[in-house]
Amino acid sequence: MLKRLVRSLVKKHGMKWLLVKIGDWADKTQMKELIASTLGKMGKKYASKDAVSLIWSTGLVESGYKYLKQLGSGPAKGFFQIEPDSCVSAIENYFRYRKSLVI
Repeated sequence: MLKRLVRSLVKKHGMKWLLVKIGDWADKTQMKELIASTLGKMGKKYASKDAVSLIWSTGLVESGYKYLKQLGSGPAKGFFQIEPDSCVSAIENYFRYRKSLVI
């Protein structure tokens, strides 16, 4: 059921919720600070310098924090260039191991 819901949202909305108007590029320093802040709010064990660096570097390689849609005709979206099927898989696997969160 969750798989159908997520797929229908992705298909219906084209993941437009990921598309924000940020101008031509995002400030890389602010992105790193946002990542560090977000990981810090998730808990100390997630906020190591290595974790921040890994996530920040992934966005830097994937989009340079410039593109929210894959260049050309590819399906990837967001600074981390996740494809719809990968997004669905990540959500399914998250809830597969956290049954208490499923409504």
